[in-house]
Amino acid sequence: MAFSPVAAAGPRDSLGAFICPICLEVFTAPWDTGCGHTFCEACLHRCLSTQQPQCAVCRSPLAARDARRNEAVERTMAEMLAPCSACSEKVRVSDFRAHTSTCAQAQKAQIAFQTPTTTAARYGRRCRSPQSLGPNRFTFMCPYCGTRNLDQDDLLRHCMERHHSDRTRVVCPVCASMPWGDPNYCSSNFIQHLTHRHRFSYDTYVDYQADDDSTLQEVLQRSLQEK
Repeated sequence: MAFSPVAAAGPRDSLGAFICPICLEVFTAPWDTGCGHTFCEACLHRCLSTQQPQCAVCRSPLAARDARRNEAVERTMAEMLAPCSACSEKVRVSDFRAHTSTCAQAQKAQIAFQTPTTTAARYGRRCRSPQSLGPNRFTFMCPYCGTRNLDQDDLLRHCMERHHSDRTRVVCPVCASMPWGDPNYCSSNFIQHLTHRHRFSYDTYVDYQADDDSTLQEVLQRSLQEK
């Protein structure tokens, strides 16, 4: 899940409707909650498995009886084509995850993404120390003006104060630093993206050495209990 070929060559606003807020991948069996948010079936199940189930987006209480499978979204995903950012092949949105596992270019991009480069540093993925090759997930660089050493809260505050009206498409440095992030995806509304996607600190909740399932479970358990 480190590299996502979902990022299309053109504007991705339409594809954003098919991205799960928890795993940040294209939906697998999308389900709606009573509060109106949509998640993958497995991601929603993990939410409902916590002691006090809450929506991962708005923190409203969740109840299994209120959940409904979103068949309309499934039909649209099965009909809509979008290009893979790695090989440019047009793929049904519903097939993007399967495509990732067979696309040679996507696999190469995944390896390249996991290797620190000067391009990665441009998006705030800097080493913790000269001895460490791991990406810096504590502080980030403003994608608008290049201001450095901003933690997640500082980054949001800085952008709200200095770049509130800037609609330049930029790469989210927080997403780019994550194991599952796509360093090539430019957000059309970065400030809205920050407030909607990064409500908690990944460094607080994520064990980056754990497998993907363990990571998701840990993030959900801790973030949903945060008040």
